Amino acid sequence: MKVNYAALFLAMGNIVMASMQCPSTPSLVAAGMKITATASVSCDKVEAEIKARVAGQSTKWHDPHNKGTYAMENYGGTLSTSRVTGDGKYTDKQIFTLTAADDGCKIEACSRSQVFSVLDMGTNYCDLKMLFCGSQDGCKPVLNDFTVKDETTSKFSQASVDLGKCLVKVNSERRMAASMQCPKTGSFLAAGMEITTTASASCDKVEAEMQARVAGQGTKWHDPHNNGKYAIENYGGTFSTSRVTGDGKYTDKQIFTLTAAGDGCKIQACSRSQVFSVFDMGTNYCDLKMLYCGSKDGCKPVLNDFTVEAETTSKYAQSSVDLGKCLVTKDAEMVV
Repeated sequence: MKVNYAALFLAMGNIVMASMQCPSTPSLVAAGMKITATASVSCDKVEAEIKARVAGQSTKWHDPHNKGTYAMENYGGTLSTSRVTGDGKYTDKQIFTLTAADDGCKIEACSRSQVFSVLDMGTNYCDLKMLFCGSQDGCKPVLNDFTVKDETTSKFSQASVDLGKCLVKVNSERRMAASMQCPKTGSFLAAGMEITTTASASCDKVEAEMQARVAGQGTKWHDPHNNGKYAIENYGGTFSTSRVTGDGKYTDKQIFTLTAAGDGCKIQACSRSQVFSVFDMGTNYCDLKMLYCGSKDGCKPVLNDFTVEAETTSKYAQSSVDLGKCLVTKDAEMVV
């Protein structure tokens, strides 16, 4: 049997060229995402739509995932891009490999972070998806609107998949700007916590109580969460603080936004660590809670004792919620 080796090698080469390609990254650990799906149109139309979105930024199209900025690159595949985050701090790289399929175009897409990253809050998934998603997904095409099916994903590190986080609507942005505020952090990955609840007292009384606890440290009040040290700051919101851990090693920052709610006060509070941190053992939750919790929670108010309704929390990284860890009793202190 005569084998045409030239044809065989060419076929093998075509198979390799048609398979998934991923951008290189200089970091030993870097979040990333692979997506494989099939579009309902030809690869020419898929490629044209991706290019149109990149070319049409700020005029015909914008990245709904916090307004990142894409650029066409030459990393390989059928086409490739880079995306800089909305704040201009970080760059991810993407490669799209498009192959004709009987029922459309097979999309094999890969995005990688370019710095050390364990979690990415869905960013690499959004980096890819936002360039080919259609109106059925809630996106706004420029040239060609199509659907995709049979999507499968594969992650690098602890990257995540959440289409909802990719699509930030204008009305949502306005609501966010007018409500919860969070302190800045110097680390690209930092633990943190957001709390929303309603106090049974006026916002004046809630604020006065928090100020009294900070002012009364060492005499009228102490932080039961391992004797941290608070200071009043000017980070924004209605009231803001910093807290240094009991051993003096680490500082977290907090912002409290207080809004009148009938006879009570809506509390929106956010705390962020200032160094690289994945887990916080409940510290950021305690940073916030200890400044307004009442006697019903086991705390010791200085001026105004009030209750709070059921709270909702939202974490950064792998922060946790545990009121028990915030309250160190005398017996526990003696054991320690």
